[in-house]
Amino acid sequence: MKRHMAITFIGGVLCCAALAAQTPPLVITHITIIDTHGGTAQPDMTIVIRGSRIAEIQKVAPDHWDGATVIDGQGKFLIPGLWDMEVHLSWTTDSALPLLVANGVTDVRDMGSDLAELENWRTRISTGLLVGPYILRVGPMLNGKSFNRYQMVIGPPEQAKGVVRTLKFLGMDGLSLERRVPRDSYFALVEEAKQEGIPVGGHIPIGVQPGEASDAGQASIENADTLFEGMLSAGIPEDKIPAAIVRFLASGAADELFARFVKNHTAYTPAISQFEWSLQDADPSAPKDPWKRYVARSLRDFLLTQHPLAPDDLKAMQKMFPELVKVVGRMNRDGVTSYLRRGSERKTLRT
Repeated sequence: MKRHMAITFIGGVLCCAALAAQTPPLVITHITIIDTHGGTAQPDMTIVIRGSRIAEIQKVAPDHWDGATVIDGQGKFLIPGLWDMEVHLSWTTDSALPLLVANGVTDVRDMGSDLAELENWRTRISTGLLVGPYILRVGPMLNGKSFNRYQMVIGPPEQAKGVVRTLKFLGMDGLSLERRVPRDSYFALVEEAKQEGIPVGGHIPIGVQPGEASDAGQASIENADTLFEGMLSAGIPEDKIPAAIVRFLASGAADELFARFVKNHTAYTPAISQFEWSLQDADPSAPKDPWKRYVARSLRDFLLTQHPLAPDDLKAMQKMFPELVKVVGRMNRDGVTSYLRRGSERKTLRT
C-alpha cells in the first residue's frame, strides 16, 4: 500500500504524493514531523523520498544533495496523508479533488457516486493528469427504494445476493448501505458479501438493531445518528430521541454495545462534523460559514431543494447533536476503531 504524506502550513498543504513520481530523490529539510500515534513533535528533521517511499529520516541535513530536489521545510509540518472516510464525489464534483489534496487528504472512501465518473477520475489521477486523492470505491448506495440517482434498489433476498456478486465482479472495493434496506434482504446481502470477501459499510437499516448488524459482520457503520434511526420506526418521536440517547449512555447499554463492536471489529465513522455543518446550513439565524464557498454549487442546491429541514425537525436535531458528540466520545473511550482494508493491509484510525 502506498504511503502518503502531506506538509501542512498556514495557507495550504503540499502533498508529497504528487511529487513522488519524480526520478531524482526528493529531500525535505528542516521539517517538523508530527507523530500521529501520540509522540511529540520532532523539529528540524530531514526526510529523503525515493520513488513513492520514505527512504530515510535524519536529524542532521548534509550541506548539499547531489541530483536531488530539495524543499526547505522550515516552519512547516509533516503528517501522514489523511483519509476522508465518507465522501460522495459526484455530488461535490471534480472541483473537490485538488481541494482535498490541498488540505492533506490523500485518500478517500467514496460511499456512492457515478461509477463511470469515479473511474475516469481515478485514471486521470493515477496518470498525473489530475490532482486528487486515491479513491476507494464503496458504492453505489444500496437501498430498499431509490431516493437519488446514486442509489440502487437491491430487491428481495435472492436479488440482493445477485447485487453483491455483480458489484464484486465490477471491482467495487466495498458495499454501501442506506437506511431502508429490508431486514431479510440485509441479512442475505451481508452473508453473501462475507462469502465473496467484500466488506459492507454504511447505515444500519431501520429494521435492524446495531448489535445485530455488528454480529452479522457489517464492517463499518457510518454517521453518528444511524445508531438511533430505528427509534423512529419504534414509534419514538424525533423530539424525544435526545432524552433516549441520554438514557442509553447512562444505562450501561452503550458500553455493552460498544464492547460488541470491539469484539467484532466493527468500525465506526461518526461524520459528526458533517452533521453539525448541516444544522448550521439549515439554520437561518446561524452565521454563514465562509468555507461554504468551497462546496460545489450542485451540492448546496441539492441540500436546499432535496433535504430542507422543517423548523421542528431542526430544533430536534439541534438538541440531538450534543448527545451524539457524547456518544462518539464514549465509543472512543471504549476502544471502538475505524478501519479500512485495502489489499492485504489494514489502515486503523481512532474515531
